[in-house]
Amino acid sequence: MAAFLSVLSVIGHILLIVLVVLAAVLLVILFVPVRYRLNGRITDPENRDEPLNMEMLLQRTTADFSFSWLIHLVRGGISYPQKPNFTVKILWFTVFGAQNRGGKKTDGEKTGNGDNKKHRSHKVHKNHEKNGGDDSASGPGTVQNPGAEESGTEKEPEIKTDSDDACRDKDDTGKDAEKKKETASGSGEAAGSSRMERLRCKLQAFCGKMKRISRNIRYYLSILESPRFEAAFNKVKDKVLRLLKKVLPSKWMLRGTVGFGDPEKAGLLMEAMGILWPLTAGHMDVTPEFYQYRCDLEFHAKGKIFIITLLVLFLQLYFDKNVKIIYHALRKDSKKTKKSRRSDNGGK
Repeated sequence: MAAFLSVLSVIGHILLIVLVVLAAVLLVILFVPVRYRLNGRITDPENRDEPLNMEMLLQRTTADFSFSWLIHLVRGGISYPQKPNFTVKILWFTVFGAQNRGGKKTDGEKTGNGDNKKHRSHKVHKNHEKNGGDDSASGPGTVQNPGAEESGTEKEPEIKTDSDDACRDKDDTGKDAEKKKETASGSGEAAGSSRMERLRCKLQAFCGKMKRISRNIRYYLSILESPRFEAAFNKVKDKVLRLLKKVLPSKWMLRGTVGFGDPEKAGLLMEAMGILWPLTAGHMDVTPEFYQYRCDLEFHAKGKIFIITLLVLFLQLYFDKNVKIIYHALRKDSKKTKKSRRSDNGGK
């Protein structure tokens, strides 16, 4: 009995340790933020008299986005124009976005090509063995007669003359002419009825489509005008705005010089900056150029995202009654329209 209790205590301690480890991992996943950084640069250091060219600006643009999680154990990013492919790394291993550079083939492609070559050579070798190893005896122009090999005698070919062929051609043309005369009388009446039938089917299909469209419009309008939709919309809008406040970069800066070659346009730029001043105070330092063209800008931003924030938002929307009812109503209507389209296609 004492041994049994000791075994149970050991199992209990092991389960407790496993639960503690799982709880620690879950807390780390939920409460350790994913940090991201965004940098962009348009290099245009000198004023010019020529208008701004989009191709030139793209050539002088550099940008990179990177993220990291758990002390850079998981990291990744994308940069333009150096590394236009999004990559994700865990420790020193690339788990997403790994591509060979320089157009080199992978080992799988190489082995696949080698296997195909071996398969083709094996087929050629088998055909060569079937033909008895003599390629000259069975060329592309020779035809073998198995019946002649079995009987040991060769059949004499039939000799056809030009007069026989001419007689057969005359008989065939005569029969075709008679068939055309017989069908010509009934073809006019059948053509008119078939055209009317096709036109009637097209009109019926068009009327059916218009009825479905009007029914869907009435259905969606009834949903949009319902008080339940208004409550669900306000709920989703409130949660999305809160999410944006927590997800958008907490620190960002835009600085540089911009000129459009016209004092009026420079004044409009300053007016827009003044309107946005309550939102951009301390984050924007752009100097306008009044008489020449220039676009020399630099942008830096960084922020963090908590997984627990996304999870809480999802659960709040998922268990909201109004959101759930509206979602199922829209999904049900989409399923009905898909079924009706499938039935129409099947009927055709």
